[in-house]
Amino acid sequence: MSIETIHQLSEKRKKWVETTRENDFEDGIKRFLTDLYPDNAHFIYELLQNAEDAKASEVQFVLNTDNIEFKHNGSQLFSISDVESITSIGNSPKKDDPTSIGKFGVGFKAVFAYTSTPEIKSGEYHFRIRDLVAPDTDGLVPR
Repeated sequence: MSIETIHQLSEKRKKWVETTRENDFEDGIKRFLTDLYPDNAHFIYELLQNAEDAKASEVQFVLNTDNIEFKHNGSQLFSISDVESITSIGNSPKKDDPTSIGKFGVGFKAVFAYTSTPEIKSGEYHFRIRDLVAPDTDGLVPR
């Protein structure tokens, strides 16, 4: 299936989520992905790594009362393939790039130890990730 829009990808991923729930795999998959790293703050390293891969020279963490915002000035903005990659498990476009740090396609999942719905704004894309893999734009203002 060729993914052309975030909505197509969302529908595809929701089917996967339904199947994992029907087979009682959801908790095990989430636990595996969020417990991969012994360091509770590992998600910070993953965000910095992704910023580095996006060619960022500056990053900023904003601590709010109910969330953490991470911003960077990376010049590589998201494409639909990046949306597909960050919402997948083990699918990284960086795996064959010798200049890239992240290559395994699971690092960003470390944020799920702290939030159930990370929100991403990059280029023309503004979406949340629900259920580890499903991009969702409901209620968000398009960029």
